[in-house]
Amino acid sequence: MIQAFSVKNYRGLRDFTIEPLDRVNLITGSNNVGKTALLEALYLNLATGTALNSNLEQGKRPSSTWINLFRGFKDVPFNLDNVSKWGWLFPGKDLTKDIELISKDEFDIHHVVDMYWRVENKSEGAAIPPGISLDDLSLFMDVKFQNNRRNTFIWKVQKNGHQPPQSPLVFDSIPLRLLFNSSSRDPGEDTKWFSTLADVGRQDEVVNTLKVIEPRLKNLAISTSDGPAMIYCDIGIGRRIPMSQMGEGMTRLLSLVLEITNASGGVVLIDEIENGLHHSVLTKVWTAIGDAARRSDTQIFATTHSWECIKSAHEAFLNSEIYDLRLHRIDRIGQDITAITYDQKTLDTSVEMSLEVR
Repeated sequence: MIQAFSVKNYRGLRDFTIEPLDRVNLITGSNNVGKTALLEALYLNLATGTALNSNLEQGKRPSSTWINLFRGFKDVPFNLDNVSKWGWLFPGKDLTKDIELISKDEFDIHHVVDMYWRVENKSEGAAIPPGISLDDLSLFMDVKFQNNRRNTFIWKVQKNGHQPPQSPLVFDSIPLRLLFNSSSRDPGEDTKWFSTLADVGRQDEVVNTLKVIEPRLKNLAISTSDGPAMIYCDIGIGRRIPMSQMGEGMTRLLSLVLEITNASGGVVLIDEIENGLHHSVLTKVWTAIGDAARRSDTQIFATTHSWECIKSAHEAFLNSEIYDLRLHRIDRIGQDITAITYDQKTLDTSVEMSLEVR
């Protein structure tokens, strides 16, 4: 699992570190303070180098398009050399500021992603020469391992191609899933991921989790009887009904659990986790999320604006065998953005005294 994450010069995160991290990390803060930007930076750090290169070579949806989806844009054309597509990732669109994203895992291995603009085919040099045309610039991405014993170069990506790994040691790609604005989600995603679990006999894990909201649920199955393949549920009324008819809370929890379960050993990034969930079921939902994350050895980063969501998460983890939740509040202080981390003790005090931590 990731133990710490640092960002330099990504959007408004100019010199930002969030630590210590836990299995479930709930991120809060005021509007436009950088919560979604933090999820984007995590995604670029974890996906770039293996997933990004693979996507570019196979014509699949690349990292930049996923980043656009965080912001609500769909099917934006991808161009690695297009300043208009990538330039806004840099603070103030200042292309002289290099981006650095560093995650550190439990083995003290640092996964480093550097993003920087240079004259095409000339990545060496401290800066962009003055007066250079934007048409002459390429976006370079370097991905490295760093620890106490070695500093191993892995990938270099630029618009005219990708240099292959210069070492047999290649970054082990971890499962990485995203769950953001529900209106941007393809309904077929849940069907696909449930089918993947059912193929290996793990469908009961999902059923047992959904029972925290709908105790009548007996099982789930995929059917094409009414057209495209959809998930149907049996709640003991004599016939199965489409999951879409079970209400937004059930479909949202289903999406959450499927993403967590299918990211075994990896990371799930969730924007505005409370969307579609009534406050009365949030404690049960957090209990289900914690159980699913531990069962699948999945790490979660989720944003929220809701005080009810924070209190419900704290209550759920207090009642679980392991309290593996951290709350991180992001604040803007002048031009700087910082993170304040709450562990069980400090969050318990805040909840008891009704102190504002959003």
